[in-house]
This record gives sequence, C-alpha cells and structure tokens, in this order.
Amino acid sequence: MLKSVEVLEKSSDSLSIISQPILGPSSKVDDNGVDEEEDEGIEEEEDDWDPALPEPNVHQISCLKTYFGHSSFKP
Repeated sequence: MLKSVEVLEKSSDSLSIISQPILGPSSKVDDNGVDEEEDEGIEEEEDDWDPALPEPNVHQISCLKTYFGHSSFKP
C-alpha cells in the first residue's frame, strides 16, 4: 500500500510539471492569465438599449418568464 502511495505521489508531481503551460518568448501573458494573441478577438458587449422602444406589457413579460423559465427574469 505504501509503495502505491509513493508511486501516486511521484506521478502527481510529474503531472503538475507536465500540465504547466509552456510559453515562448513571443507569447506574452497579461495579469489575468489571458494570452495577448487570444485576447484580441475578445470584446465586451455594450448594451444597445434604445430608450425609444416601449416597455414590454404584462402579457409579453409573462410569456418571456414562461419560456425563459426563471422567476428572477427582469426585462
């Protein structure tokens, strides 16, 4: 049993070394861990709220709550 625990510990140590990402000099990682090259395609969505659109009526809200299925839905 002790031998199997030792083997397991050795294998978990080698797995932690293998699972660490290898970064080349051209690949830079910012503070939040996102690769700069991957971050280029990520953009935050802006709310396109149009104040000219009317508020949904009670029937529309109940229909949306039915299909979205959660009580905390707020249009």
